[in-house]
Amino acid sequence: MLLAAIDIGTVTTRLLIADLIIDKDKTGQTLGGDSKIIEIARYMKITHLGAGLAAAGVISAAAMSREVAAAKWLMEKIEECQSRLGRPVETIRVVATSAMRDAKNSQVLIDQLARIGLEVNVISGKKEAELVFSGAISGMYPKETKHSSTILLVDVGGGSTELVLGQLLKGEKRKAKTLRELSLNIGSSKITEKYLKGDPPSFDDVCVAKAYVKDEMSAFFKDTAGIPDEIIAVAGTATTVVSVRDEMVNYDPLKVHGSVVTTDQFNEVFAKLIAVDTGKRKKIIGLEPDRASVILGGLIILQQAINLSGLSSFTVSESDILQGILYDLAKDL
Repeated sequence: MLLAAIDIGTVTTRLLIADLIIDKDKTGQTLGGDSKIIEIARYMKITHLGAGLAAAGVISAAAMSREVAAAKWLMEKIEECQSRLGRPVETIRVVATSAMRDAKNSQVLIDQLARIGLEVNVISGKKEAELVFSGAISGMYPKETKHSSTILLVDVGGGSTELVLGQLLKGEKRKAKTLRELSLNIGSSKITEKYLKGDPPSFDDVCVAKAYVKDEMSAFFKDTAGIPDEIIAVAGTATTVVSVRDEMVNYDPLKVHGSVVTTDQFNEVFAKLIAVDTGKRKKIIGLEPDRASVILGGLIILQQAINLSGLSSFTVSESDILQGILYDLAKDL
């Protein structure tokens, strides 16, 4: 069954087209948790939908235009895929997260996207955390696990950050038990706009931003019993760390997925990116130029999560909310 998931975020809008292989029991009942996703294609546009949102409280007309243009482009990609494969995408599920949750004029954009055939579901932070965790676990643990472990998921978005503590159960595949989740109203775009005024930002501004993020996260980690066994980090900030570390001229998701980043490697990347202004940062190999203006805010958030966890490394996953959307969709089929 060919399906598509679209994630409308604060910085990026992404599309995943995949075959969903639905496992059923002997009575024909769908076993959504045991279904499998086979990726066909993925596409992404940086739209900066949330640019200026924190100050104005609304999505700007320019940002809406960028978002609609990106959505039309993604619809064209779906059409191309259908033509190439000779079969239809049976369902397109669209979710919108932090920017659309926060903006007072979200309905205007929802109506514009409806006119091009996209029904947008604005989801809560809690639902976002659940979908991200489901998607990340499905990609990192496709086979039955031989032991149980505690996993901390960190999803740094443009407008919000999701933290999920979960238990990977022995003998399970593509799923884990959620112990606690938290959606924080901080993201790469918000931290950049609120605290990182200079270009590059001053040492004092960076320290203030770090202190604020740490304070916002501290309660979650105080409630966490012991240190998690592993951190899985998803989304653009985490994948950028790998691509910059490895100086990827052409981004390779297969090499990024499952990459382990030590704190020393992270700090080297952070120091490299924060030492220059946006213009020079755009030229650094491995960094998408359109992400250069907000990447420092994302790195500050990710850094504080790593520090508070007590671990010395994290693993990057290319599976995230997009896969989670499709597994969630499988439950309704």
